[in-house]
Amino acid sequence: DYNFQQDTAYGPDRFELIVALSSVSAEEHNRILSSDPFAYKGKANSLIINYGDLAGAFVEMQLVNINGQVVWHHGEQTSQSHESGRFQQELTPGMYILSLKDNEGRSYQQKVMW
Repeated sequence: DYNFQQDTAYGPDRFELIVALSSVSAEEHNRILSSDPFAYKGKANSLIINYGDLAGAFVEMQLVNINGQVVWHHGEQTSQSHESGRFQQELTPGMYILSLKDNEGRSYQQKVMW
C-alpha cells in the first residue's frame, strides 16, 4: 500500500510519496524510483546522485544551503551505462536543496539532509 498526503489546498506539481519499505519488494522499489533522479548522503561525506531518466544527458548540478547560497556547482556528461555519480562534499550539517537540470530543460529538485 502507498500513502499520499497533500498538505496544501492548491495542489502543487510536486508531492511526497511515502512508502513502507517492508511492504514493497525490491523490484517494485526500483520501479518506483527508477525514472526520477534522487540523491542521498553516502559514506565518507559523499553525495551520491542517481541520474534516473537524466542518464545519458549533460547535467548541471547545484547544491544550495538553507540561506540560498550555492555551495557546490558541477556540470557533467552522464553515461547511459553509469546511472549514478559520487561526489565528495565537506558540508556543515543541515538541509540543502539539490537541483539537477539537463540540456533539454528537464529539471528536478530534492531536499538533502547532511
